[in-house]
Amino acid sequence: MGHVAHKDSKKSFRTALLTSALKDGLAANGGKVAQLSESQLGDLGEALINANYSQKQERAADDYGYEFLQRAGKNPWAMALSFQKLKQMQEEAGAKKESKLNQLFSTHPDLDSRIKRMEERATKEGISKP
Repeated sequence: MGHVAHKDSKKSFRTALLTSALKDGLAANGGKVAQLSESQLGDLGEALINANYSQKQERAADDYGYEFLQRAGKNPWAMALSFQKLKQMQEEAGAKKESKLNQLFSTHPDLDSRIKRMEERATKEGISKP
């Protein structure tokens, strides 16, 4: 719901277009900068920018969900508990914890970080865990 409320799809598309345009603009100048921007290093930089932006959107969507629950009179601990359930399901399916490098390029923040963040927020606000 947070992604829809924040128009994240539109913003992600815009960021991807601007990043690609910047990369193409650098390539058009020729020389070493063009070689770097057209290389795998250029692709790597573009992926890193897009992943970082997406992770910020995920954190904002998490906050939106937390606040939505509060406004609806529900216990926002449900955010942390749902992430814990998702983590459990991943582990049962045999998913392995990603390396730090993979996390750097992931479009979603690490589940452990998301759980901790929501737990800390609820605890700080004095909300009891169900």
